[in-house]
Amino acid sequence: MSKVIETIKQVAREENININFSNPQTSLKDLKIDSLAAMNLIMKIEEKLQVTLADEKLLEIKTLDDLIHAFEEK
Repeated sequence: MSKVIETIKQVAREENININFSNPQTSLKDLKIDSLAAMNLIMKIEEKLQVTLADEKLLEIKTLDDLIHAFEEK
């Protein structure tokens, strides 16, 4: 399992967000992650991975798969 996925899982646990990785095409909205929770999640992942995503990239994150790939590309 990649460091990105492990970090997402860790942050999700810390934030009490239930993320099911069985279907990476699931939208964040379907995972009950609203825009504020998504930004909080992303900021904490950025902090742990010591990277910063470009604003344009943030706007493209709609699914769990998008989230994973955005960080893997960094």
